[in-house]
Amino acid sequence: MRNLVAACLLTGTLGSIHAFSVFIAPLEATLGVSRAPVSLIYSLALVCLTLAMLLGHRLYHRFAPSMLAAGAAGAAALGLAVAGLGHTLPAFYLGYSLLFGAANGLGYGFALTLASRTAHRGVAMGAVTGSYALGASGFAKIFALLVAWGGVTAALSVLAAVLVFVAVAAVPLLAGSTLSDEVVSREAAAVEGQFGRLVVWMWLGYGLGVAAGLMAIGHAAGIVAASGGLMGDAVTGAMLIGLGNAAGGFASGWLADRWPVRLQLVGLPLLSAAALFALVQWSAAPLAIAALTVIGFAYGALIVAYPVAVAARFEPARFAKVYGRIFTAWGAAGLAAPWIAGVLYDASGAYAMALMLAGGAALLSALNGALTPHRAAEAALSSKV
Repeated sequence: MRNLVAACLLTGTLGSIHAFSVFIAPLEATLGVSRAPVSLIYSLALVCLTLAMLLGHRLYHRFAPSMLAAGAAGAAALGLAVAGLGHTLPAFYLGYSLLFGAANGLGYGFALTLASRTAHRGVAMGAVTGSYALGASGFAKIFALLVAWGGVTAALSVLAAVLVFVAVAAVPLLAGSTLSDEVVSREAAAVEGQFGRLVVWMWLGYGLGVAAGLMAIGHAAGIVAASGGLMGDAVTGAMLIGLGNAAGGFASGWLADRWPVRLQLVGLPLLSAAALFALVQWSAAPLAIAALTVIGFAYGALIVAYPVAVAARFEPARFAKVYGRIFTAWGAAGLAAPWIAGVLYDASGAYAMALMLAGGAALLSALNGALTPHRAAEAALSSKV
């Protein structure tokens, strides 16, 4: 239980990285630059986050969990201090994008790896991922208040202080825990080596599935506005899609410990596709907000279902490495999906084409989940784990 509390504290704070949109307008004014270079701060942070997830497995078994959690939180705090006190665009690229982004991926990947070792890994992973989503939603409100009070520097300083607290609190919470006592057996490594195709299939299914959610999340306010919503409706839509994201994470984790996770890999993208296609037909803002909430729920559940599926199919000591590779699909989708939606909106003046494309991607993800050779892989691996 102490391990899970530490993991949720860490991800709940690191999830604040996805509240960056609050800083866009203030940074434009403070730094005296246009929207493109300010938006690049967040895009580069996502790249560094993804790379840290990919490479983090090299560290998880070499250091004590308490050191890893404290190090990730401390590095994130340092990055925010560099960005907030630098008052220049390069300082934000260095502090927010590189340091905070990389520390975010390292901490998130570590927390998922820690959760994958628990007896009820579905619930644990759901809690870790749900906390991450709640952090994004909650800190967006906090940042808005802090920016209005003391600017971006005040908001980043408060978050840095919270991260220092998390770093200190993680040490006693994770005292005595270890991840280094598990090694990969030669037999399991050989079996996993035969299933490179499984990793590719899961990469494609994950990327297609999350692309739909990331596109909707990235343009939630614009979609509501295009449906006739006022500014207040747009803010409500963005908030509810975040809350749906968190609810989906918690629900998926609970279900994963009770039902075959394959059902989620098929059902969740279908749910997302239905909501996306409905958005094409619905013109009223309240209905658009409801559809976006469903999409957020499906997205939040899917980003729990896939790591649970990886944990079920690969030996525990291989989880971080395998999921790190599959997670690069999230990074690719995060960069491509919102941008493509923007291009299609500029070309047509509406979101219909983007929504149809995202719905098609979700359907392909569901088909992938149905066709992926789950049973063969699990049968071969279960005797080795």
